[in-house]
Amino acid sequence: MPACPACGAETWTPVASHEDWAATARTAPDQRRDMAALVAADPALDFGGLCRCGRCGLVSVERIPSADALAGFYTAYYASRSYSTKAASKLRRARRRIAGLKAAAPGNRFLDIGCNLGFAVEAARDLELQATGIEIDPDAVARARVRVENATFHIAEAEAFAAAGKGPFDILYCTEVIEHVRDPDAFAAALARLAAPGAVLFLTTPDGGHWRVPRDFTRWPEVKPPEHLRWFTREALRRLFDRHGFDVGFGFNLKPGHRMRARRRAG
Repeated sequence: MPACPACGAETWTPVASHEDWAATARTAPDQRRDMAALVAADPALDFGGLCRCGRCGLVSVERIPSADALAGFYTAYYASRSYSTKAASKLRRARRRIAGLKAAAPGNRFLDIGCNLGFAVEAARDLELQATGIEIDPDAVARARVRVENATFHIAEAEAFAAAGKGPFDILYCTEVIEHVRDPDAFAAALARLAAPGAVLFLTTPDGGHWRVPRDFTRWPEVKPPEHLRWFTREALRRLFDRHGFDVGFGFNLKPGHRMRARRRAG
């Protein structure tokens, strides 16, 4: 395996084989059954197995499927099909979170990375922020543009958006995205480029080091390769984003998920 994208270590410990995960997923009472079927039907989605970094504890798939293979996977199975459920609760939660970020931000430019149907962008607009969302799914962006007026949406990955010179932004909002990306280091570098000095970043992702994660890692419902490619610990996120100029902190969560809040250092 290549070096850990969070801390650079090259020592990995096996967690589970591809076959171990598939055996659990095929009988799981959730989305993992569908994923197991899609992976079994396409050899290009074979991820090899799961390994844990010996330094920061990040768990990663052994092999990252190609961008084309993952694009085909998401065409067959994409979360936005069910994302519109519980819309009211999603909007209320986003408003609550973003109000706190607004109070700490140096300005009013808001960016949601992986905005899906635009609930966080809508919440930011309602809080009188200059709201922008980026998303790689064209259907989700089309629906967001219809749903949310007086906001801007782009079909783009964070890396390409940053390379195009967009921004800077004062609030970056990124929920349940980083576990999907092929190159977390390039992703974090893009967020740093998009962030103004003093900008606040709010990021959520499954917590691979949480005490409630099952001892048998494959039995955790968040272990959904190739939809999820990596499972971060606090140490892994801290090392990754510190390297790209963020001061990182975490909120308490009884459930196995990170609520990371970081500030972009000046200079």
